[in-house]
Amino acid sequence: MDVARTIVVAGVGLIPLRQTADHAGYAAMGAQAVRLALADARAGYESVQQAFASYGGGDSCAGQRVLYDIGLTGIPIVNLRSDGASALWLARQAIVAGEAEIVLALGFEPAPAGAGRVGGAAAAVLCSEGYARRHGLDTRVRIDGVELVDRAPTDEPLGYEGLAQCHQQVQQLRGQPAWRVAGAAAVVTLYRN
Repeated sequence: MDVARTIVVAGVGLIPLRQTADHAGYAAMGAQAVRLALADARAGYESVQQAFASYGGGDSCAGQRVLYDIGLTGIPIVNLRSDGASALWLARQAIVAGEAEIVLALGFEPAPAGAGRVGGAAAAVLCSEGYARRHGLDTRVRIDGVELVDRAPTDEPLGYEGLAQCHQQVQQLRGQPAWRVAGAAAVVTLYRN
């Protein structure tokens, strides 16, 4: 496999931070963000070969819970109690390493009932440029690297954060309106079109 392969952000989806009625709301928000990303990429979930799910709070298999609503395909789903930038980076690395050609990165923040917190979700479909070209996917936005450079040690990680920033950047590079995303982490992601 070509280690220097080009990685394309084929699709993105975002459910902005909002108050949720119950703790289970993360599964619905996460599934909705994934559906938006898949629709944006014009790709079916059955084509996804791996998934990386990041979240700041929730059960140890929260990624499986979110993707259960999308479908059961038998792909590996890796759960990360971390920022969304970690899921984005690992999805990119899986493609660079030649382990997969199309990968899903998703992040969400469950909101426990009564805690006065909000929840949100974001997702991105990444693939090799070759895969995108063979399947007619959007190749305008490429991702060269991801680095989480600053986070206050007392902040609780927000699972959607780096992926929400990815959504914003991809939409801007495509010349489309984007949600303004503010977060506690500074995520440096090198995009180009």
